[in-house]
Amino acid sequence: MSQESEQKKVIIRSLPVADVSLQGDGRSVVLKLLTYNRDYTVSDDGVRAYTERWKQGAFRRSLAHNGGTGHALTYEHDVPGRPRALPVGGSKRLWEDGDALMMEGRISRTSQGDDLVELLRDEVVRGVSIDTLVFRSTPFVGGVERVEARLRSVAFTCMGQYDDAGLVAMRSETLPEQGLPTPALDAVKARMAVFDL
Repeated sequence: MSQESEQKKVIIRSLPVADVSLQGDGRSVVLKLLTYNRDYTVSDDGVRAYTERWKQGAFRRSLAHNGGTGHALTYEHDVPGRPRALPVGGSKRLWEDGDALMMEGRISRTSQGDDLVELLRDEVVRGVSIDTLVFRSTPFVGGVERVEARLRSVAFTCMGQYDDAGLVAMRSETLPEQGLPTPALDAVKARMAVFDL
């Protein structure tokens, strides 16, 4: 079963939060969206489970077009029959960091954004969910490898499906300018060594 599927498919995957670092007003967030070349057990209908793997570079083509800016951050994804989810923030950039797909974003200073910051601090909201459009997949025995895809949206969620990723850090964009110490952020930067403030 090595034939590649060219049929487009929209899939949504949720990731539990792995590590939370709160800094300042906690509105600037770094999210780990998924790990490449890792087998995940997933289900599209809540009944039948299968193995899903993301090929390294699956999002590379879409990243080349806009650098990952312009994606809305919401609380939960849109669901048919329910009012459209109001954004709580937006992405500043999306990038591949070794074996991970990462996003940097900002939670807006709105009533919903304020509520979300508090729920993240209280560890009530513990997941991140990605909505993707998959262009190419390669089936294998018991599962499928996602070869090429585009991120459509990212949502914070209470339920997680993947088990290794999520919110890496929350921080204030104003801290470096104020010269305040940021030990948790410094630890994240040392681990990732990819983003600059």
